[in-house]
Amino acid sequence: MSRIKVVSCLIACIFISLSASAVAENWPCWRGPRGDGTSLEKGVPVQWNGASGENVVWKVPLPGHGYASPVVWEDRIFVVSCLDDKQERILVCLDRKTGKTLWQQTVVTAPLEKKHKLNSFASSTPATDGELVYVTFLEADLGYDDLPDKRGKVATPGNMVVAAYDFDGNRRWLVRPGRFSSVHGYCSGPLLFKDTVIVNGDVGSVRAAVEAGVRVADQVGQLVSSHVIPNPAAGVMEVFLA
Repeated sequence: MSRIKVVSCLIACIFISLSASAVAENWPCWRGPRGDGTSLEKGVPVQWNGASGENVVWKVPLPGHGYASPVVWEDRIFVVSCLDDKQERILVCLDRKTGKTLWQQTVVTAPLEKKHKLNSFASSTPATDGELVYVTFLEADLGYDDLPDKRGKVATPGNMVVAAYDFDGNRRWLVRPGRFSSVHGYCSGPLLFKDTVIVNGDVGSVRAAVEAGVRVADQVGQLVSSHVIPNPAAGVMEVFLA
């Protein structure tokens, strides 16, 4: 499945099989259920035409702007976006069959961080386990140590925010597991493994890395561990995740 950009002036289109009675495979995270962009579905359309409506079941405008992909679980579609004028990072839930917005929640309200021109303020694709949907954004704190790197580019430091919502839009928990700073902006889709939510906190400065927020250990979404690997050797991630 191709990465879908969510832009306020564009239309988000959802293409599904013409066989409405079939139960489609869930698409719970970035690059799908196996993490490799593949689907086990057969007999699905392989071409679409937005102008003529060929194989387009419905299309609706989405608020804000973001580059994250939507995720799908049965009759629900979840996607994130940013309302730039309000500085709000939001999670939106749509009905898969009709495209109707079922609910919209503001996850973070914070200044807009510095970023690469090809990035957005809502680039991290959500993940779901069928009970909760997990999202992550950067909660930037402008004016706090906004220092240029050796190339003269400015990175905005801030807190990584990870939150979980149920399918009715109720927030179950929100934590700030650590600091982050990068001239490219933020993008780190949650990875689910059993009862653990893993978020990559790869940062652009050692200072941001070592300020990992262990203060959230007593919260509902408990921080299990925080590791800094400045220059990982080949195979270190396999050992780390084992």
